[in-house]
Amino acid sequence: MTPKEFDRVLRAGRHYRTAILAVHASDNGRGGARLGLTVGRKVGKAHVRNLLKRVVREAFRLEVLTEGKSVDIVVRFFPGAGRVSPRKVHDEFLKAGEILGFLSLSTG
Repeated sequence: MTPKEFDRVLRAGRHYRTAILAVHASDNGRGGARLGLTVGRKVGKAHVRNLLKRVVREAFRLEVLTEGKSVDIVVRFFPGAGRVSPRKVHDEFLKAGEILGFLSLSTG
């Protein structure tokens, strides 16, 4: 995503916010899903920030890309995200995906 497209998603896209992250989503009309991540230094040291990004990228790869949606997604992490478990981050991202409509998980 270019910086202009990144800003478009942040400004005009739908969003869902929790205590640890905010997920913004906007249709892109390109025929594929794209992911952008922002993790500031206040979240934690480099290995913590990298872990958070790795967890969300993996959830994106396994869950969102298989849906075949044409959507741009930007995830922003807040200070304190580094103190929660990777599983919690994963679950929060998937919950946001369901609420924002770019992901439909089957319950069962």
